[in-house]
Amino acid sequence: MTTTEAAPTIRPFTIEVPGADIDDLNSRLDRIRWPNVPDGADGHGFALSEVRALADRWRHTFDWRSVEARLNELNHLMIDVDGVTMHAVHERAADASDRLPVVLLHGWPDSFVGLIDVMNALVEAGHDVIVPSLLGYGFSGQPAGPLAVETIAAAVDTVVDRLGYARYAVHGGDWGSAVAEHLALTRPERVGAIHLLDVPYYHMFLVDTAEATDDAERTYLEAAADWGDTSGYLAIQSTQPLTLAYGLSDSPVGLLAWIGEKYSAWTDRTPDPDAVLTLASLYWFTNTIWSSTRLYAEGMTSWDEEDSESDWSTPAVAVPAGFALFPADITSAPRTFAERFFTDIRRYSLMSSGGHFAAREQPQAVAAEIVAFLSGVAASADGAAAAG
Repeated sequence: MTTTEAAPTIRPFTIEVPGADIDDLNSRLDRIRWPNVPDGADGHGFALSEVRALADRWRHTFDWRSVEARLNELNHLMIDVDGVTMHAVHERAADASDRLPVVLLHGWPDSFVGLIDVMNALVEAGHDVIVPSLLGYGFSGQPAGPLAVETIAAAVDTVVDRLGYARYAVHGGDWGSAVAEHLALTRPERVGAIHLLDVPYYHMFLVDTAEATDDAERTYLEAAADWGDTSGYLAIQSTQPLTLAYGLSDSPVGLLAWIGEKYSAWTDRTPDPDAVLTLASLYWFTNTIWSSTRLYAEGMTSWDEEDSESDWSTPAVAVPAGFALFPADITSAPRTFAERFFTDIRRYSLMSSGGHFAAREQPQAVAAEIVAFLSGVAASADGAAAAG
């Protein structure tokens, strides 16, 4: 009689893109069919000249194997969570002492790669750090059933628990901020602090402009409404992500343009082309453009529906909260707006420059904000304990 051992819940992982996949990408880049935009025409989208330059660099200069080797210097893990495998990078500080471990959560279009420099700075500052790939992104799997913020939050918490942490801080931006907020709401006994790069954007739909408390909030709500009405990517990803994915899953230059446009538009600086190409390569090799965008359609169900999978009309977060808002981000909420949904804001920093991908653009500034915020939370807790 033989017995079969169950696969371990946590396994080490090495990134190894098959050579055939790299050859296939190069072959497709050799056969790009460009849109017939006349010379001098605007084209109404990401400039053809910029996409051509990126595509040429992707084919002839960019070296995925070098990127892969650098990424494999990190401690990659695969963790089984309710039938789905979740990828995470886990790095330990030399002396974490009593400092809270920090979970860093990315958004779209991004990945764990965009948080590596912040992670390294936090580890140097004495924090253990966990950087998961959200379900549907990168090397993480995706559920067969509906994918919502709640699903991802539960998986993240399970990962942290499996790694042996009873209490932790969580940082996020974009979808990462939505997941972080849900963790703070549903697991306050485990989430000791929450630090965000934005007020999760769905809150803008819960407050009418007529209800604004001041001019700053009114200006923000008007700008947010304009963004919601004019964002083509938001409209299609929240309604027909699969239709979009047929083209982006089959055409690397289509995928590159869709991602690269956001890196160009949502910042106040020229994006690093190799950072854009690293991200495009990761989405391409893992074939995750649909699984990453499905969250817009499945995780944005109307809060007006009684049977909604995701109820955005949430109570306020009571755990200590900190914010670092960057001026070139898509929107930037004033503190009065944030206070509607977070009742214990300890730090609200308006940064001088940077945009939506701040963790990649200004990692040292983001890490310094997180460290300062967590130090203040710890000092407050120590003071309360001493008084008690």
